[in-house]
Amino acid sequence: MAYVSTVIAILGFVVSVVALFFSQLRAPRLSCVVGPQIQIYYPFDGGFGVYIPATFVNKSPRTGTVLRCGLSIYRKSAPEERFFMGWRFFMGLNPDLSFKFEEGAHALAIPGNSAVAKTVWLTWRYNSTPELVVTEGEYVLVLHCWFGANEMPDNYAHEFYIDRATQTLLDQYRAGKKSTVVDLLLDQKIAANKLLTSYESKSLLGP
Repeated sequence: MAYVSTVIAILGFVVSVVALFFSQLRAPRLSCVVGPQIQIYYPFDGGFGVYIPATFVNKSPRTGTVLRCGLSIYRKSAPEERFFMGWRFFMGLNPDLSFKFEEGAHALAIPGNSAVAKTVWLTWRYNSTPELVVTEGEYVLVLHCWFGANEMPDNYAHEFYIDRATQTLLDQYRAGKKSTVVDLLLDQKIAANKLLTSYESKSLLGP
């Protein structure tokens, strides 16, 4: 009887330790959700700019830290040439949907079992070489996030497409030195506005 009681006590202790670890001591588990839409533009004084909605998620009860973020953009057909940009600012939206400055980009503390959403502004500066000019075609966007003490970032890759009409519009804004943004969907499987047949609806959205 004493032996059984001892075993039960030990098992109870082990269960308590495991429960304590998963509820209080487990290391932060950070990840990032990007998009679903980004905005790109050419600043009036040159260069290239990107606004990226990023939601940082912590699935652990312990607070985690996003130390910094960066972005790589490259043409899908030319992966050997990648444009890397570090984050610069956090942005917000005005009532007219134009962007407004909130604060300089900085490390973010993400409380346990929570999420923090930010619009991150990154730029390829006008004096950087070579120029970053997008043309019609498929592109890959990779958001790099450095979490905690990790030396290497976690990478979140997505694709976007520049069609002929979008390139023409961007070229016009660039020639006219207008910092007007263009919206792009990431990993676009279906257009933002599209009339669907019943077959298309079932194949894309389910019954």
